[in-house]
Amino acid sequence: MRLAEVSYGNQYVAYDAELLPGLAPAVFDPEYLRAEGLLRATTSSLRGAVWVFELNGNTFLLRHYRRGGALSRLMRDRYLWLSRARTRPAREWRVLGEMRARGLPVPAPAAWRVVRHGPLLYRADFITVLIRGCETLHRLLLERELPEEGWRRLGATLRRFHDCRVWHPDLTAGNILVDGEGRFHLVDFDRARLRRGERWKARSLCRLRRFLVKQHGLDPALRYRDAHFRSLVDAYRNGP
Repeated sequence: MRLAEVSYGNQYVAYDAELLPGLAPAVFDPEYLRAEGLLRATTSSLRGAVWVFELNGNTFLLRHYRRGGALSRLMRDRYLWLSRARTRPAREWRVLGEMRARGLPVPAPAAWRVVRHGPLLYRADFITVLIRGCETLHRLLLERELPEEGWRRLGATLRRFHDCRVWHPDLTAGNILVDGEGRFHLVDFDRARLRRGERWKARSLCRLRRFLVKQHGLDPALRYRDAHFRSLVDAYRNGP
């Protein structure tokens, strides 16, 4: 990675100059991507649209930061400015870099931007390299059953993250990707951080289980049973 930084008025952009040489802020605008013929797909997440585009022979994923929970109606996509280093994309960039250095299966960070709105607020965007040939675990389970070995492999993968002290604050089947080889990847590390201690690890697994149980209740077509999670936990306890 070769880090480059550029400021444009109220905007600050940081990017990997090897992946996105000479990056301009317009790349963070989906309408610009569409007009230039770079946009390849628009998908949705729990917090809004996500855009897939191609540039310099690579495929990227652009995500705009949006709030969830009670503050989403009031603040939507604006966050309190404390310092550049404490913005959400700056923190996500650092965490992803740490995980990549440890060999964890996460997307490569490519660029991020913050746009100041007065002295107190900012908006932000983040670009990662798209992990090709993947689908979310949620979508997979709606189409077919994941075999027991797959659940065990997922448990071992999550153990790798936890052994590296990585806390994913939104561990759901929507943020777990499965590639064509049956390998798992985690995405969307907004608010993620490295944590000490042990209790949060069990709570993280419980969050994933609650999500699966809830989604199965909403749509019985979801191929999930409690036995699946028992296989996951058994592999998690035995280690990667």
